[in-house]
Amino acid sequence: MLVAGAGLLLALPGWSKVDILIQQVADGSLQKPTVRVQSQAAGSVRFTCVGRGFLKTSTLEQGDSEELNPANYGVYQFRLSAGSDQSRGLLPLEEGKRTEVLITGTASPDRSPRFTSSSGELKNQAPGEPIRIPNPFGPAFEKLSIDEKIRLVEDSPEAQSLSSSERGQLLGILYNEKGVQEANSKNFETAEEILRKAQQLLADENTVRMNLAFAMAGNGNQKRLEGSFNLADKKLGEALALAEGSGDGSLVSQIHSARAALYVDQALAMPGSEQRRRTTLFEKALEENPDHAAALFNLGQIAYQEYDLETALDYFERAYQQSPQPDLAKLIDKVRIEIEEAGDFVTQDRGVFKISFEGSEVKHVARETRKLLADAEREVGRKFVLRPKGAIPVVIYSAGQFQQILGLHSWAGGAYDGKIRLPIAGLSEADIDQGRDKLRELVFHEFTHALLHNRTSPAHIPVWLHEGLAQNAAGQNPDNPMLHAQLIDSLNSGRIPMPSRLAGDFTGIADPGLASQVYLESYLFIKYLLDKQGGWSRIKSLVSSIEAGESLEASFRKAYRKSLDELEQRWIKEL
Repeated sequence: MLVAGAGLLLALPGWSKVDILIQQVADGSLQKPTVRVQSQAAGSVRFTCVGRGFLKTSTLEQGDSEELNPANYGVYQFRLSAGSDQSRGLLPLEEGKRTEVLITGTASPDRSPRFTSSSGELKNQAPGEPIRIPNPFGPAFEKLSIDEKIRLVEDSPEAQSLSSSERGQLLGILYNEKGVQEANSKNFETAEEILRKAQQLLADENTVRMNLAFAMAGNGNQKRLEGSFNLADKKLGEALALAEGSGDGSLVSQIHSARAALYVDQALAMPGSEQRRRTTLFEKALEENPDHAAALFNLGQIAYQEYDLETALDYFERAYQQSPQPDLAKLIDKVRIEIEEAGDFVTQDRGVFKISFEGSEVKHVARETRKLLADAEREVGRKFVLRPKGAIPVVIYSAGQFQQILGLHSWAGGAYDGKIRLPIAGLSEADIDQGRDKLRELVFHEFTHALLHNRTSPAHIPVWLHEGLAQNAAGQNPDNPMLHAQLIDSLNSGRIPMPSRLAGDFTGIADPGLASQVYLESYLFIKYLLDKQGGWSRIKSLVSSIEAGESLEASFRKAYRKSLDELEQRWIKEL
């Protein structure tokens, strides 16, 4: 007698995130640069530190720590990897200070479905009774591979001794087992094709129906990861309809979660200017899975950018309940402070800019800011040949509110984080008249950030390129002989890397001198491109390629017919 069957268990990916906290601790006993890396993240993470003559990659499990000792002081880069998630940034190593790196959160090993074949009997409609078929092939049949068994049943004379029904049932069992093998090898399209044959032959078998639903879900999930969102939606929808007929609530729940992940990925792949469509997709994700942390977080971000603080706080708090990340906790605290500070804020929603400020005494500042923003929209937009899509929120703070809400270092004169934030509420009309040029530079600078984000998101423009473009578009010139000499010395010594190797957010640099140098470096490299490599037309081509989804290196090659490294080497010779 032949008794055969196999099942599948599908685990679809959830939302995971790791965070990194970097601190410098004074330690007079240090004889050489020291970086201490500690992981409290659940799962396995990889931490890479690279700098002048130094490269070290460490794999850390939860509770592990490691000490790194580069040979020289200066600015190094780090890369933190957890599954498919990656983060990059700067590690400034200063004499007399130990750099502490703390990694927290949850590291997901990868984003692919997991299939596990379970041994067991394929049941027919009578519970507990396996399908039993006479074996006309002898004991050697059990030792054959599944492919050999299928060929034998399909083609051999011995199979003629089976009735049509028995032969169909045996082939159905073998197709089911073969489909499970293919699914375990992540050949989901092949698995789906084979399991469809199995279902045709064993239409009443619930195990086959569930296996086919698993394979279709795996196929749909793979299409999602490949970016084929429409096909993924179709496959997952078919899998859900099949699973709902199987009576397996766990399978149905997993497919709903996969559909939620699909809608989130689809929304994140859209330009930031497509806010309405992105919102609809995030809301669809919550219909599939009301606790989907990424959907909750992104809906919070949209509400926050629209200055709907109470709604944003609700979404952020719900996201935190599902995934309690330190950065999200900080954001929640920031929004709570902003709600308290913004109790008397009014918002003027006219045209592209939605300007919020506190008190009638700030109206003259808001009026001047709107004029400057209109100028920036026209002049900066002409340089990039871009106009913003949708509204851009602008918030005018006092210096104290700006510092309390954003927690930036004292050297920061403005910020863009989805909103243009300007600490200029305390300016009198006389201050504006006397400092109009500086105010214009500030507004143009932050508008450039907003325009680039608005038009290129979700494509990533690195911070050094963002800052170089913003300073040049705003007509700023941070260069002076002393700072210029310091930058050249830092570049020659390796204390500061070349522009393309500047990673992370510049606002995290506590040292104002170091911050000035990296801003100047970004400015000078872009100025070189403008002065010696084709001006704003080439910059426009560069940004357009990034907006289209091409890599940074490919975008530079397309715009300049040279690699980014070659451009940097030419720039450094002229510096």
